[in-house]
Amino acid sequence: METAVPERNMDKGHAFYRLKTPDGMASPENNADESAGMEYSDGKGRRIFCAACGNTVTHSGKRISINGLHRHVFTNPGGYTFEIGCFITAEGCAITGDPTDEFTWFPGYRWAYALCSGCLSHLGWHYRSGAGAFFGLILDSLKEE
Repeated sequence: METAVPERNMDKGHAFYRLKTPDGMASPENNADESAGMEYSDGKGRRIFCAACGNTVTHSGKRISINGLHRHVFTNPGGYTFEIGCFITAEGCAITGDPTDEFTWFPGYRWAYALCSGCLSHLGWHYRSGAGAFFGLILDSLKEE
């Protein structure tokens, strides 16, 4: 079993998550920072909250880059377009539904809905794969201090 543990990237001066195997060895084929671009600042940063109810969802220091970008724009099969931001954690989200890879926007990742734990508004999606997990949150549904 692999677990994500923070490491210090001295070249870039910030922390990122790297997957480790039980024996403590890095798993290069699944390193979140290399395969999915999961790098983020280890500072907590400004509060990001639900635009509907004000519940704290995450913090600016939890932003990550997936496939080289923090922000992505996607259109679902129903024709709805979303601009999402990627975050390593979103403590104010409740994950609901069975994870699926159907119509995934990130190949290799299964997704489930991410709802505000305060008001149950749909805030985005939680993505999980063997390389790690992250949240893709709808930027129009969030406010930042």
